[in-house]
Amino acid sequence: MIVFITACSNKQTTNNSTKDLADKAFEETIDLNGINTNKIIEEEQGEKIIMNSVALTQIAEVLDLKLAGIPTTKTGKIPERYKNIFQIGLPMNPNMEVIKTINPTIVYIPDNLEDWVEEGFAKHNINHQYTNLRSVESLYNVTKEISIRYSKEEKIKKLEEEKEKFFIDYNEKIKYKQKPKVLILMGLPGSYVAASENSYVGNLVKLAGGENIIQSDKEFESVNMEYILSKEPDYILRAAHAMPENILAMFEEEFKTNTMWGHFKAVKENKVYDLDYKIFGMTAQFNYTDGLNYLEKIFYN
Repeated sequence: MIVFITACSNKQTTNNSTKDLADKAFEETIDLNGINTNKIIEEEQGEKIIMNSVALTQIAEVLDLKLAGIPTTKTGKIPERYKNIFQIGLPMNPNMEVIKTINPTIVYIPDNLEDWVEEGFAKHNINHQYTNLRSVESLYNVTKEISIRYSKEEKIKKLEEEKEKFFIDYNEKIKYKQKPKVLILMGLPGSYVAASENSYVGNLVKLAGGENIIQSDKEFESVNMEYILSKEPDYILRAAHAMPENILAMFEEEFKTNTMWGHFKAVKENKVYDLDYKIFGMTAQFNYTDGLNYLEKIFYN
């Protein structure tokens, strides 16, 4: 453990480095003038609600909420019912002038975006609330909280019943299976980190019976090759934080040119998998069942 503990002692440096990379990746702004032509703003029970992530728009859809604003996305899928709603720009770089024009009652934001958006929302005195969407459990907690606020409790009750049934069946299928040891790599523009079970992808691996070789209180840690090689993961999963095509190409190049990867059993046995970014993202979504079924298939079949 000494090698990894040394890496963990530099958590702040790692987090700052990760943030710098993300800053560069999300400097992009989008011209919303043409995009928002003929777009509308809807109110839910007299409130103007903005959801600043694809996952949050999906929560709104399952609760049958009307929205005043939605994010602009290049990789995710906004529910069809919101295609005519005003867009506010990229989740990590929303257009504050457009948001002010909407004059929202509240803006819901995933808490892993706080470092990038808090200054803008605070400066413009826009009411906002951060939500934890790092696990399946927290997804339901957030959905329940919002359902109570807008008197949609019957919707969450049905969702929870469906979830309970799914996990009864799923856990029955995997309960006697040998738990695989898993390394999860999360790709960033120009680099990558290792994901712990406190990340969403890590949560899915845990629910699928996997043993994450990265034990940490943080979502992500820097990759220490000596440590992860000593833990000999049975599977290596590669995910993308943003720009998925570029990230997956980066991983391919990394695994070809860095000879250290050739020493891993998972590489030798072709147990390296690139995860679908539409399912294995940074925040929990209701398609988590697809993710768990996929993991069950590669871990145990």
